[in-house]
Amino acid sequence: MKVKRAELYATGKRIKAAGSAAYHKMREARPGPNSEIQFTTTRSALLRHAGFSNSSKELARVEPALDRLCRPVLVGKERWAAPLHGWREVGGGKLEITVSGVWSPGSRYTRVPMPLPAAGPVVLALYLFLWGVDTSGSNTTGIAFAALCKRIGISTRRASNATQTLTRALHLINAHLDKLPRDELSAQDINIPSEFEIIGERYVRFWARPYRPRNEREGRKPDAPHQEQPAPQNYEQADKAMWNRFDREILGDNAETL
Repeated sequence: MKVKRAELYATGKRIKAAGSAAYHKMREARPGPNSEIQFTTTRSALLRHAGFSNSSKELARVEPALDRLCRPVLVGKERWAAPLHGWREVGGGKLEITVSGVWSPGSRYTRVPMPLPAAGPVVLALYLFLWGVDTSGSNTTGIAFAALCKRIGISTRRASNATQTLTRALHLINAHLDKLPRDELSAQDINIPSEFEIIGERYVRFWARPYRPRNEREGRKPDAPHQEQPAPQNYEQADKAMWNRFDREILGDNAETL
């Protein structure tokens, strides 16, 4: 028995070492801050993924938009590198676009259903936020309402206006969900919910209501997850801890500690 335990222990160490080596190799293969990501696409494809039509008016806006993305971005008081290192035409109506590695996540990648909503920056920010956090019914971790507003660009000078803006943005996102190609995304293991619901007031979280075809829906919606949740003793401290963890997972080495 002692021999078997020793062999099992040694095997476990070898598996752990192999897994660690594979993990670090995968980390090294991921794009870093000084690397570049290059891809080829068309003007029409860019517009389609952004949720715009292929009209001549919209096509004429593609090149100026790409030029703007080649400029540095000011995030608060911090100056970030330009999202694009450059772009050029490669023939056949195709564009070669070079993305800065600074804008790629350092550890965890989150898939976002396309096309993106084109109803304004707040709607887009909330849409990206919803696909980056846990919206399952079992989640009990929330975020302070004021912190959420700051994250997605909503002014909190008047609480009632902030609430209305958030409610409207969520409504527009839910309307956008109905326009997404559910079958196509489902084949890629991306499940689109029927809608997102907000739970709580001072401390909020979101729930993704599972999608059911219209002919299978009952007259009454299923009950949402219980809305009461244990609030932390220190909202500010809990919110900072949650977002520091979230930023480390999404941004990796580029994460900014609050």
